Amino acid sequence: MLKLRLLLLFSFLTIILATSMIPITASENDSTVDLEVNSDGAHEVRVEASQWEFVAFDMVQVQRLIDAGQSEADAMDASKYKHRIGSFIKGAHVILSVVSRDVQHGFSINELGILVATNRPIPPDEFGAPTVVEFDAPDKDVTYSGFCHIFCGLGHPDMKLKFVIGLGSKDFGQEIFWSVIAINVGIFGFTMRSLFSKLGKTEEEIVAA
Repeated sequence: MLKLRLLLLFSFLTIILATSMIPITASENDSTVDLEVNSDGAHEVRVEASQWEFVAFDMVQVQRLIDAGQSEADAMDASKYKHRIGSFIKGAHVILSVVSRDVQHGFSINELGILVATNRPIPPDEFGAPTVVEFDAPDKDVTYSGFCHIFCGLGHPDMKLKFVIGLGSKDFGQEIFWSVIAINVGIFGFTMRSLFSKLGKTEEEIVAA
């Protein structure tokens, strides 16, 4: 009976924890929207690193919005991405400008052989000098993960930024998440059924006695 209660408690807590962590679509720009390109057909992206996140901006869109009369602050806010940025046009040239607003950070994309370090800002500057990285996007639908490779504090593992090329890679995250939920709901249901069955038998034995 003790094992049954522990299994019931474990299943219940797992469901509560999992449902509280349901993936939420970021409020930032939709990462499936095509990024804009400059007159040379290249993407220009600014990546700002700070403790403990990367924030990316489509600088071609920023400039277009500024030319259309928006303030720089509004244009930057409208072109901001967190967690995921894309979609980059397949085969297009990409120019990344990576800057830090606090300590030194790293920026890496293993699949593209990118491994750079940012420069610390020198007061009174808000950002350090930019580190410029250029590459050609692959001619296929794929998603790459950029990450910080220089330890920068307790939140260091959370510094990731996904780059969506074309339609991006197939993401099985949602399927895996809901599969785990379904399995735990099944365990919970089976446990409850077993518990009520045992309680029913116990009541019958009491009545019979």
